[in-house]
Amino acid sequence: MKAFQSILISISLGILCFTGVSAEPSKANPPAQFRFISFGDAQGLAARLATTAKLAASLDPAFVLFNGDLQDDGTDREGLAAMTQALGSLFDRAFLVRGNHDNTLPGSGQAWDDYFSSILRPLPAGVTNYTALDASASYLSYSFDYENSRFIGLDLPGDVRRITEAELQFIDERLEDAETSGLRHAFLFFHGPGYCVEAIECACSARADATCTPTALIEILNQHPIVSATFHGHDHVLGWVHLDRTRLTGLQQPYEQFLTSPAGGFTYNAHIYPERIDYFYKGVADVRGFAVVDVNGAFFTVRLYDVASTQPVWMKVFPVRTRPMRQQLFGLPDTSPQAE
Repeated sequence: MKAFQSILISISLGILCFTGVSAEPSKANPPAQFRFISFGDAQGLAARLATTAKLAASLDPAFVLFNGDLQDDGTDREGLAAMTQALGSLFDRAFLVRGNHDNTLPGSGQAWDDYFSSILRPLPAGVTNYTALDASASYLSYSFDYENSRFIGLDLPGDVRRITEAELQFIDERLEDAETSGLRHAFLFFHGPGYCVEAIECACSARADATCTPTALIEILNQHPIVSATFHGHDHVLGWVHLDRTRLTGLQQPYEQFLTSPAGGFTYNAHIYPERIDYFYKGVADVRGFAVVDVNGAFFTVRLYDVASTQPVWMKVFPVRTRPMRQQLFGLPDTSPQAE
């Protein structure tokens, strides 16, 4: 593993493919009401992704997170062009990270970054403070702010155990910065979930088996109560898991995990480990879907959608849980209601 090179760079928008919008300073705890969408695992199926993206676009998100596996056997420029075109109007407000299927050809990481660097897209309105881990790879691991929230996307093309020392330090530093900046939420997105839930990609079947989750990641998350939720693909499930010490030994700061795919591929519902998930949409093998997240101050509401319907198949409201460390950092009173 290469030694971590200190290259946290708040990149000017003239350098990035997202260009043309000047950055603004973050505001401390601003009132925030906004919507974003999370999905992934299109796997080269452009027509199927286009159907999913069309419904997602009709819900008018401020931006979307794509959690990996845009292609099936990538990365190549022609395939990326077809798949980004399938995103339709969402492409101009899409933040993407790679999955394992985006990493099958030699030089895939560089090809991915080169492709997105060559497209001059402005940042979506309201997005500020875009910061990349590596100045030479602006579209692999990065973070950005929107209203009262920080978003951190990681280049993990596969299982979460691929996470690097550099990425762990990046998470730690960006979360600490978010907390000292007075932001309310941090949302992380990367391909393989921190806590896997099904047998195709995961060998951990018991509720309390933490061997599929890097201990170093848990240790960092324990230091940062600002983390509200993480969003993933890879397991091909539309579902939710509440993560706490009953699932991950040593986890001191509970948070929510959402599985928000497939957008184009097929589900792994038949392979779910029931003990490792709180909810999943059972549907049929052809289910495609996504998550819609509405942030409202300290609360956020998550709705899961199947493209077969314009109505959500599941919804839940989540308050930010008041925790001792959160009180120390922000002086917040213990007034948050419990999640339903």
